[in-house]
Amino acid sequence: RPSDFFIAYPYYLSLCIVGPTQEDAQAWVGFVESRLRKLVSDLLGRSLPLSKIQLWPKKIEACIADKNSLLTLGQRKNSVTYMVGFKIDTLRMRGSQLNIELQMSHFREWELSRFQPLVPGMDVLVKTFECKSLPKICFDIYDETNGKEVAMKRRRMLRDNDPKRQERKRLRKLE
Repeated sequence: RPSDFFIAYPYYLSLCIVGPTQEDAQAWVGFVESRLRKLVSDLLGRSLPLSKIQLWPKKIEACIADKNSLLTLGQRKNSVTYMVGFKIDTLRMRGSQLNIELQMSHFREWELSRFQPLVPGMDVLVKTFECKSLPKICFDIYDETNGKEVAMKRRRMLRDNDPKRQERKRLRKLE
């Protein structure tokens, strides 16, 4: 049975690694891949109010970036995407929005700036998703034709069978 990664978390980050040419992208992707663990465990995991965070270890051979991103055709073609799933710790949360811009800025400044030669067009684009809005390509591991539908049914089943959720529902009914 395929992994439940893409239905296990309420929120996801896509980290789309792009390069201007295939050769540049290959070197850049390898460099960024070697630094992803640091981003996830140190910068995001320790500094944000997250109760759980996990990097999906397999790359997706597609550009899952914002359609409005000003990317060239070469960048879109020479890109890979890594996904990070996370749960927000609402007790530690201040305000109503989670801002990862500062951590991504530090990641670019402290880690990615070490890459030589850094060619214009090399970048890491970040986009957040809720589970329901993940692109269909993420669910190809479940079923080629209707993977997202199969995965969402499994997610509902797992959620409905969660004892904590059942207890909360039971307590709400008693009020």
